Amino acid sequence: MKSFKRTFMRPHTDAEWYTPTAAFTAWVKENYIDTEMCTQFREMTFSDSSKLVMTLESKWAVDITAIVAQPEWAKELALEIEHNTGWEIVLLNKDTIN
Repeated sequence: MKSFKRTFMRPHTDAEWYTPTAAFTAWVKENYIDTEMCTQFREMTFSDSSKLVMTLESKWAVDITAIVAQPEWAKELALEIEHNTGWEIVLLNKDTIN
């Protein structure tokens, strides 16, 4: 099982964290969660009570290289980047943990 983490920082609490579209969430659930390839998806934790720094963690039982190359994933990532840019939310780091 590999754990993938991304940590973000927002400038203030009025900047909303990105929420995946319902269609994308349903696609991930149907294809990866329900098939147990993904056991945890975008679990959100905060570094402190200010909630300005947030970590998303997903756990996958498979190599996700081919998964993130799919059009559904690419489209959702583009929406997330656009949202984060507009709200000045910064990606601080990405980690893969075995």
